[in-house]
Amino acid sequence: MSTNNVLPRQLRKQFEDDFGRDTNRWPEELRDLVNPSIQANPRSAPISGKIEQFLDNNYVYYWAESRTGQNANDDRVQELRWAGWEFATTKDVKMCADSCVRGRNKEGFSDEIRSGDRRLMKIKKEWYKEKRKAENMAAIQMAYPQVYDQTGRPMSTGDFGMPTQFVGDDFLAEMASKRNPSNSDVARIPKS
Repeated sequence: MSTNNVLPRQLRKQFEDDFGRDTNRWPEELRDLVNPSIQANPRSAPISGKIEQFLDNNYVYYWAESRTGQNANDDRVQELRWAGWEFATTKDVKMCADSCVRGRNKEGFSDEIRSGDRRLMKIKKEWYKEKRKAENMAAIQMAYPQVYDQTGRPMSTGDFGMPTQFVGDDFLAEMASKRNPSNSDVARIPKS
């Protein structure tokens, strides 16, 4: 690969304007950037909490706040557990950093996967989809107020068991005439 293909043309031109056409006079990092013999290969340590592999794809995973130490607070984890979430285990995920897994037993199993003050939780995909649908329906309801039944179908007045009375054209015409009074009916305000 030629060095002309590594950088966008405008960026290459900017470097040449700033440092000259001879790449040997460029700063070392820029020379490395255009050197085709150097492969771009990230060698950073894994990010804490990064999941290397999902072993069980029947679940959705979520990092929940779970502070430990002097100001310990496990409220969010307990709220999620009440709503059907469970602790993710080493049978569910493989972590990039092994330090995230706490309290392994002899077989290597653990249900405590942490990253700082967060604990990895899981919920069945179907339950998660039901939860998201309920949240989306609530958002739609706020934007477009309308009553929905248990199936998500918009409700009509008949669903409430109340008698429905329709208004006739004569009544609507009468109401419209009352809304638009003639000029003689309008009170005049004297100019001061």
